[in-house]
Amino acid sequence: YSYENCISTPNHCSIKRLFNRGSQAMWLKVTLISALVLAYVFYSPTPDGLTMTRTHRYLIRPAMRVANLIPISLSQKLINPAIMPSRMNGISLEVLRPFPDIRESYLIQPEKATDNRPLVIYIHGGGFVFGNGMLELNQKLSKDTGMKVLSVGYGLAPDSLFPTAFLHCVEMTRWAFENADTLGIDVNRVYIMGDSAGGTLATGVVNYFSENAGRYSIRAQFLIYPSLQMASFNTSSYLQFSKDPSGVLDREQAMKFWLLYLFGNTDHLHRLDKESHVTENAKSLVASRLRKFNLKGKEINTEIEVSNSAFSEKFETFLADYRLNPLFAPDDILKKSPPTFIYTAFFDILRDEQIMYAERLRSLGVDVTHRMLDDLFHGAYVIDRSNPSAAEFVRTMTHDLVETDRSNRREHR
Repeated sequence: YSYENCISTPNHCSIKRLFNRGSQAMWLKVTLISALVLAYVFYSPTPDGLTMTRTHRYLIRPAMRVANLIPISLSQKLINPAIMPSRMNGISLEVLRPFPDIRESYLIQPEKATDNRPLVIYIHGGGFVFGNGMLELNQKLSKDTGMKVLSVGYGLAPDSLFPTAFLHCVEMTRWAFENADTLGIDVNRVYIMGDSAGGTLATGVVNYFSENAGRYSIRAQFLIYPSLQMASFNTSSYLQFSKDPSGVLDREQAMKFWLLYLFGNTDHLHRLDKESHVTENAKSLVASRLRKFNLKGKEINTEIEVSNSAFSEKFETFLADYRLNPLFAPDDILKKSPPTFIYTAFFDILRDEQIMYAERLRSLGVDVTHRMLDDLFHGAYVIDRSNPSAAEFVRTMTHDLVETDRSNRREHR
């Protein structure tokens, strides 16, 4: 084909060029890359014993894996606004913003609720990055229990760094106690609940009020697959489910969330990945704490590469902060914990640290109920609610809450 032919029949000439050797190589690369992306999104072996609905397996899981490929800032814009649900019949939902620098919170209660009701302070999860109140689940919680629910809003990373989210949760909890009459709640029947990163914040709030003992007391905490330490990302469950088969929370994503919450970026991801993020001073504490409370018969990698970089020195201050690292909190704080319920998904990278936390609390004399959800994954409570096992878990947790309140009410008559 001459230049003149290309001028006279441009479409024919373009097709011819498309199939020359260079173009074939380019299209082969595109095809291979597309196949790899599709394989990453849609294929994942499902371990024996893990249950998930077809909707999650073939729709939600691929969508979440695609979301993991795009920048966090874009994911926030796409996901956070989409979480707002419709109001449930028979439930009142009131937007609260007593502090202009704290995101909206929500008071959820039955429409005909009387005063002097128990209150559940709910702190939503989302890796400190996503989420806006878990309103659909909290409306159901209020409807099933007759309790009032304060769904707390807090600053999200990377715009709000630690300790902003924690301080927001403390302030909203204190505000609820101080305005009990206006809210119509019984200050002797206040409970706290949180899922994932919300569980981290919830138990941090409990520990804060335990340390700063005063007139306010949280009567029980309900922790739903919480993140309880960021000292090591090589526990047996982290390694076993590093490529989370559910597509919700894998090892790399968890490390990114922590870095965004602490530093506002993921520049030091390689340090966490190689376990080279602690100083010599912190190494022995990390190794002994994780080894002592690990699963019986399971081994954990406690070989941590020591680093005395500026990053590691900063990270050491975080390790010692119970607001971030509840598993490492001092005994004199943890032993004051109220009755504690921990709900652990077996197929979860955070499984082992929850077992360690339950064992540590028990060793300090705390009343602990630890429920292992043998066939569930991290996030099933939120994103796979039609899963019969997830629905059964919600019923169990609701029962635990109601029975705890009934016992507490008898105690304070």
